[in-house]
Amino acid sequence: RRPPRSTLFPYHDALPISLSLGAARVNCQTWIGGVGDWDVASNWSTSSVPTSTSDVIIGNGGVVTIPISFAAVASTIEVQSGGSLNITSGASLTINIIGFDFAAMTVAGALDNAGTLTIGNIIEPIVFACFFQGGSLTNSGTFDIYDAGVALLDCSTNNSITNSGTINLGVNSSNTTGTSLRITDAVNFTNSGTINLAKTANGTAAVDINNSSAVFTNSGNLNLTELGGDG
Repeated sequence: RRPPRSTLFPYHDALPISLSLGAARVNCQTWIGGVGDWDVASNWSTSSVPTSTSDVIIGNGGVVTIPISFAAVASTIEVQSGGSLNITSGASLTINIIGFDFAAMTVAGALDNAGTLTIGNIIEPIVFACFFQGGSLTNSGTFDIYDAGVALLDCSTNNSITNSGTINLGVNSSNTTGTSLRITDAVNFTNSGTINLAKTANGTAAVDINNSSAVFTNSGNLNLTELGGDG
């Protein structure tokens, strides 16, 4: 079982920020294509396009674009410092983590989503569903985290997060026990779009800003919703 929320957050400070904290990489695919499109096999270290079981790494200098109408998939994704991932309008990326890991998605570089980004069906235990550590997010599309146990979008350490689209945390869940948008350290989070947070009756739904240097500016919509459940 997943440890309670109070035991999850200490991992944030104790663990190095790397997806290597999780299970051994049996299907690691590293971007080698410089500036290019996700759906080109020769851009990947395995000479094949990632599948739903792939652990994807985009390193420094990698500029990856998921082109319009393409549906990309992965088990985990790490966007390292100096790397960037762009999801174009009409494109999608679905991450369904398999087994234990620190995070389904870790971003120390840049993530630009104008399409649909989904993180779901996460098999516990997991610390963070999506973890921004010194990276940036520009979201003008739809960003959906669901069925994660803790459907947690964690933003920490010099992040720049801009949302003009829709971020859903737990709203499409069947088994999410808690939802949280956590903002720590020198984070600048600007929302002019919509953020929807949902919980079960026994879960939590919160925006947690726990550092005086963190800034959350909201000119959009922030909605809290309770799903069905007991108690």
